[in-house]
Amino acid sequence: MFSWLKGHGSSSNASQCPHWQQEEIRIDSAESHLKLCAGEASAGAFPDVHDVKGSAGEPGSLQITTLRFIWRSSANKRGNLSIGLNTVQSLMSSKSESVVYGHSESLQVEAKFAGTRFQFVFRTPCTNSSYAPELSLASVADRIHQSFNKSKIYRELKVKSAIITDGELDLLEYESIHGQLPRVLNVSNDQGKVGRMIFTNIRVVWYCTINNNSNVSIPYLQIASSSVRNSKYGQAMCIETYASSQASSYKFGFQIASSSESDIKRLKDVVALLRAACQSYLEMPIFGVQFEGSFSAAEDALLASEINGRESLATLAGEHEDDEGLIVDEADHHKLDAYKQRGEVSGETEFIFDASLGLAVVREKGATYTADSVWNEM
Repeated sequence: MFSWLKGHGSSSNASQCPHWQQEEIRIDSAESHLKLCAGEASAGAFPDVHDVKGSAGEPGSLQITTLRFIWRSSANKRGNLSIGLNTVQSLMSSKSESVVYGHSESLQVEAKFAGTRFQFVFRTPCTNSSYAPELSLASVADRIHQSFNKSKIYRELKVKSAIITDGELDLLEYESIHGQLPRVLNVSNDQGKVGRMIFTNIRVVWYCTINNNSNVSIPYLQIASSSVRNSKYGQAMCIETYASSQASSYKFGFQIASSSESDIKRLKDVVALLRAACQSYLEMPIFGVQFEGSFSAAEDALLASEINGRESLATLAGEHEDDEGLIVDEADHHKLDAYKQRGEVSGETEFIFDASLGLAVVREKGATYTADSVWNEM
């Protein structure tokens, strides 16, 4: 077993977000990593899906959730994929006919994680989606991916975005305001702009009361820590966000306009309020990804049966989970390379100028062959 884990945030001291499901690509990881996290919902389950590239066309099941694609092999209980939707760059679908698969539908997933590009290809018989065209594999995947991209404000840090209209916060669906605090200084960039801080059930928002375009929206999902610290303006509330493979960690400083002892105590109360809001949110996160449609009870039962069977086998086998120091054997490296797009394998390619062609060409690093030498060999 191995997992290809953890992106590289630019801050080495920043914590990694515990909600990795949307941010990472994991291969052949522990069964517990495939369980849906709090707030994650299943949008579709497809029981007869083949992983064409990395698993040599092994049959399995594909579950599409509001955060990722989860594929489980039916032939190998340790074979699985978890593809976070935030790593997905594009989706393509097609239909074909072959001796092996008959009439089939293919879903090609182009993804990028930790600087490496991947390609996953899933194939399923057309009969797998005959019950409703709008609930076909490609249709469900595309609709979930679009909804995920349109709802990033629920999950990602936004700075200077269009979130304020006529001095009022534009509320998201399912969002409600829990409290507001006037005359709050944003001291993050040493300018000390005065604004208003708003606490909702999804995020904390600050915006400048003079210039509403100067604002920041910080989802509770992204808050790694909050505390009262000293600054050049005195004591201030510091909010630090998580680092991920897609974004760096950031620190924001806020201070109540005056510096009286009562305001310092109030600032500490605000930090306590923010921590409580984060804890309450994480118990049942609102990711903002919406999907309409329902699958048959038979489909859900079949997938649930397969998952329960795999979990029972893992328990009997005493499955060992360890995210650190994982050993990747030669076969696993080959499987990982199978998912990489051409030119990404081993990451050892370079551009050179070939004088005989008058063009820039790509070749493996350290190689000495030229276009002329290749023609001579032929």
